[in-house]
Amino acid sequence: VGLAGSEYTDTELRERWEAVYEPLFAGGVRLFTPREIMTTVGGGARKHIQPSVWIDLWHDALLRSAAPRVVVDDVRYPNEKAAIELEGGEVWRSVRVDLPIPEVQDTSETACDHLPDSCFGAVLRRRTGVPELLAQVDQLILARPACVLPEAS
Repeated sequence: VGLAGSEYTDTELRERWEAVYEPLFAGGVRLFTPREIMTTVGGGARKHIQPSVWIDLWHDALLRSAAPRVVVDDVRYPNEKAAIELEGGEVWRSVRVDLPIPEVQDTSETACDHLPDSCFGAVLRRRTGVPELLAQVDQLILARPACVLPEAS
């Protein structure tokens, strides 16, 4: 069953995502949005530890993993893209074309904007939410030649 077969609506997906952050909300009043928390923590770690902090953690997990394939669902900086490609991966760009671009954005939202589409393995342009994105991902995966994995020894 493909991911596009998900029975969740955009609203349900958003509600499920925000439920993960419930402990960060005091008395039912939202102090920070999940996005604000992630950009603050993520950017702070890049600034105060080192720019490759998230790459290093990802790479360590990749080395420990026995998975034949890995999906990285969020790539925000050119050095993250380069690390994936160095491991033989392919990075796809997803662009929501029906929404205006916010005037003020965190660097993590724009760091790869200067890269041309030709730098990416695929570019997904969409006008609706997650279900359309997942359908496009399914189509791209199904259009690729089958990848035969070596048998486990």
